[in-house]
Amino acid sequence: MAIYVSRYLHEVFKESEAYKRGDVSQGLVDAFLAMDTNMIDVSARDELTALAGKGDDDAGDVAGKMRQAIIARARLSGDVDDGRDSEHDIPGSIPWDGPQAGSTCVVAVIRDNTLTVANAGDSRAVLCRRGEAIPLSRDHKPQDEDERARIQNAGGFVQEGRVNGSLALSRAIGDLEYKQSKNLPAHEQIVTAHPEITVNEIKDGDEFLVIACDGIWDVLTNQQTVDFVRARLDADVPLSGICEQLADECMAPDTKGTGIGCDNMSVVIVLLKETAFVAGADGKRTLREKTESR
Repeated sequence: MAIYVSRYLHEVFKESEAYKRGDVSQGLVDAFLAMDTNMIDVSARDELTALAGKGDDDAGDVAGKMRQAIIARARLSGDVDDGRDSEHDIPGSIPWDGPQAGSTCVVAVIRDNTLTVANAGDSRAVLCRRGEAIPLSRDHKPQDEDERARIQNAGGFVQEGRVNGSLALSRAIGDLEYKQSKNLPAHEQIVTAHPEITVNEIKDGDEFLVIACDGIWDVLTNQQTVDFVRARLDADVPLSGICEQLADECMAPDTKGTGIGCDNMSVVIVLLKETAFVAGADGKRTLREKTESR
């Protein structure tokens, strides 16, 4: 699911009428919602199935595990009842109404001096401004008052902090089983792909963005993450190395604990070169003095 979105969302965004007329925010909204629409089309079925993997030799890789999870979920929901025991069999007669799996999505777009962030789900974008963590998105959780209201108005419920007792986030691309009401627009469904938008002007002292999924934020706060990255950036560690070190820092040593540090972890760091640095005493570029904590 995430791979499919990464392949097409930016292309759909660039071709949207809103983006072409200069409305980045509406272009992002249109692109997020278009992902659901496109995946309902039967033409997407083969590609999504291929991304999930369907050969007997891939059981140990990520695609194989994705495939097994998709089939297991379909069988539990009653979508598959073919009497087979093998996980490697993909029935060809499942009616296609779009994928039941889903993906969070957070996107940052810089145009001129404006930073626009669109988010659906509990991945997160954070800006470092002279060492201070500035949140650019909100995690979408079912227990949030406005999210709970939408879920209940659409006929769903929140139990133990999960949508219908199952899904731990309230916005996502995909998860189409929660988007079945024919009488409601996309932004009012139990789960919606409609992103929340923030717009900020880039200023001198804006140093970098951290865009990461919840496996990172479950372990570190926004400020702890920014401090971790900034210290290594100041020490000239390459961005790729900082990403690796950050994931290692958040990863649990084993799976025997509470589960914190055992979730998916992906992270992107975007360096804002033109506003991050000033000339140091030795003439080399350096980060500005850190803003004092409020």
